[in-house]
Amino acid sequence: MAPRWARSIAAGLGLLAAGWLGPALADVWPGSSWPTASPASQGVDPGKLADALAYGRRHGGAGMVVRHGYLVGSWGDIHAIGAMSSASKAWGSLITGLAIDDHRLTQDTKAEQIFPDFGALPRSNPPAWRQQVTIHELLTMTAGFGSNSPAYPPLKFQPGTVWFYSNGSANWLADAVLLAYHHDLKDVFEQRILDPIGARDFNWRFDVYRTKELDGLPRREFASGMGASVDTQARVGLLMLRHGDWEGRQLISQAYVADATRPQADVARTRLDDSCAGQNGRYGLLWFTNVDGKMRGVPRDAFFQWGAHDVFTLVVPSLDLVASRQGHALGNGCYEILQPLMDLIVGAVH
Repeated sequence: MAPRWARSIAAGLGLLAAGWLGPALADVWPGSSWPTASPASQGVDPGKLADALAYGRRHGGAGMVVRHGYLVGSWGDIHAIGAMSSASKAWGSLITGLAIDDHRLTQDTKAEQIFPDFGALPRSNPPAWRQQVTIHELLTMTAGFGSNSPAYPPLKFQPGTVWFYSNGSANWLADAVLLAYHHDLKDVFEQRILDPIGARDFNWRFDVYRTKELDGLPRREFASGMGASVDTQARVGLLMLRHGDWEGRQLISQAYVADATRPQADVARTRLDDSCAGQNGRYGLLWFTNVDGKMRGVPRDAFFQWGAHDVFTLVVPSLDLVASRQGHALGNGCYEILQPLMDLIVGAVH
């Protein structure tokens, strides 16, 4: 069987051939500020967009809608930095993708090969299971950690057999990637992704659940701990929409972007241990997708990052659309809490 990286590249090329990645790229990029256009000029219904913005405004915070690279609508202070919460995981995935692009690890790499103390706490974790966990399993919530604790969750399941959403699992991934780079991951993310795309509004705390340093390096979280504005979110969303390219410069490989934003066949075969049905069949590499059409008004090629208080960045390749949002929680539940706002945004696009 071909190694995972080869299968991922093949899958990415297949998506391109199928047109999944959407229409031809528009030659429009934000500089220090976003180019603006009227909604109608970009195929967006002004009245319907106004309804979407009003819905967002009622729930506080800030938001943006970008079509064909143009800002067509917003509310609130788009440069105010807010907590990303679990939406940070998606950006942790991008940092892991950079490490893969740089040949510092692969998705098949065993975490313990990079970090000998991986999963060593709590001490009840079975050594045989710790030795099995791969980077891919950490990226897909199938590593076997059976607690949402961001600190040191127990290994409850045999790796690769159960989908369980675990903050601690994402933070173990952060540790492994840190040691693979042996450099502050905040610097890596800023220098490789945020600075080239002109994203100014960002911060990232030290890990508050584990020691602040690991092997003398600043320890940071993937599960949460990042702060950003909706402007920064939308810029990263546009980078994903453009398949990792920014003004002709490939910041992260097209193959990784395609892999991260599609469900994984091996994950769909795992047992689900979660209150939200179908998560193992629609989860990418720390990115959520709508591949099963759970949100009926949203195209199936849509993918998004999502965190507490319903921070999200929605990317819809088939519509050449990006929307980002922060504010108060939209509700309590699974995908249905995001659907009203996402439906309004998508429904405004002709």
